Amino acid sequence: MFLEAEIKLRISSETASAIKEHPLLKQRQIEGWRSGIIYNQYFDTPDKQLASEGVALRMRRDGDQYIQTLKYNADGLAGMSVRQEWDWYLKSPDLDISLLDSSCWPKNLKNLDKSRLAPIFRTDFKRTRSLIRWQRDRENIEVEAAIDEGFIETAEGSELICELELEVRKGPDVAIFELAQSLAKDTSLMPCDLSKSERGYRLLAPTAPSDDRELPKWPGTVKVRTVMRDIGQVLLADIVSLSEHFHASRDRLSFHRLHRKLGMLHQYFQIFRCNIPKTVRKELFEHTDAFFDDHQVDVSVSLNESDRYDHAEAIFSGWIESNRWGQLLIGFGRWLHSELSGSVPPHAAREDMSDHVVMSWLKNEIGRTEGMVTKPLDSCSTKEALMKNEMPPRLLFQRLFFIFGSFWSFLDIDRPSSLMRELEEVLSSNNRVPLGGEREQELLDRSLRELQVWDRQLASKIHQYVF
Repeated sequence: MFLEAEIKLRISSETASAIKEHPLLKQRQIEGWRSGIIYNQYFDTPDKQLASEGVALRMRRDGDQYIQTLKYNADGLAGMSVRQEWDWYLKSPDLDISLLDSSCWPKNLKNLDKSRLAPIFRTDFKRTRSLIRWQRDRENIEVEAAIDEGFIETAEGSELICELELEVRKGPDVAIFELAQSLAKDTSLMPCDLSKSERGYRLLAPTAPSDDRELPKWPGTVKVRTVMRDIGQVLLADIVSLSEHFHASRDRLSFHRLHRKLGMLHQYFQIFRCNIPKTVRKELFEHTDAFFDDHQVDVSVSLNESDRYDHAEAIFSGWIESNRWGQLLIGFGRWLHSELSGSVPPHAAREDMSDHVVMSWLKNEIGRTEGMVTKPLDSCSTKEALMKNEMPPRLLFQRLFFIFGSFWSFLDIDRPSSLMRELEEVLSSNNRVPLGGEREQELLDRSLRELQVWDRQLASKIHQYVF
């Protein structure tokens, strides 16, 4: 058994050609690109018991070599994953179930009848790979760069494979984030948290994107840094999931949900502004701001139903091709990975409230938000509001949606679902329509009353912990 650490990035055929000639890889290559066809047969029971436990079992033919592989799926972080993997080199393409013993087989599947395992779908592709080596902080790093081009074939349909995988062979995991972020500056990269096996299963049984993950139940003594990490991971996973779903289905609803999540990420960088290094925050906020403030999103409001799908696809393609998409998600993933691994460099010290208990920090943010809400709602544009050093109306509603959606469970109060639905409706309307009517003012009044309840709840919790 070994741990496979890799980052998976969807690319176009044009990007695949550019990657092979990329000067950063060329100067680090210790061998030229070499290609070969890889054939893969996946196995499961008829009722997909392996898939239900996040397990993938395949037989691979790479040249004259047969490799039986067992993998446990892992949570992704901007396309980066670390999985447990077992490989057995065999002399024939026949599955050897005797190798699937207690040393590797998941406990949750110990009662599974392995004789029921049967072929379920294929993933066949051309792999073009090269070994990359460089030094990082006087440590040798080795990464295999592999470009896979082919198809996933199932009984229910097929799907194109065109992706770049960067797998760590030697050195820390963060090295592949750094390499991917460097490549994203001038190539179009889309982080993908789905493995080829997961994509195959989704072709067999399409599922809705996972874009409303639950946050953990935080204790009263939780620190700001923990909350910031947890919310960041959920937001990033939701955005990657929605982008993958839209990429495959061109479902216009998922595009608008994706845009809403980008708005939440926009506020994430605002609300945690004092806990994220300035250089990181500035770079990522600029990318998020560009997506959230994209005027083309609003054009769909005036289009007929048949044209909206094409328009959403064109916008998304433009985002990907602009290189900002890869830079935002890979850069955010790299920073979160550093936070989670405790490897944030000393020079990245914050301003900083990260080690404060979240209750006092949140009470302060609630108070700031109450002050913003009590100001008269100006119907001016975002640009005009910023020039007057005020919170633009749209960003204020965005902030309210983020706060109510992220922290309600921490206070042990009922989720303000009706209020959040109305906030979402306002945020889903045309971004260029000035806000400031009676409906919006009434919504602010309701939000203020909810904030006041939260403020009292926080005061009570702080009092309990202090006394």
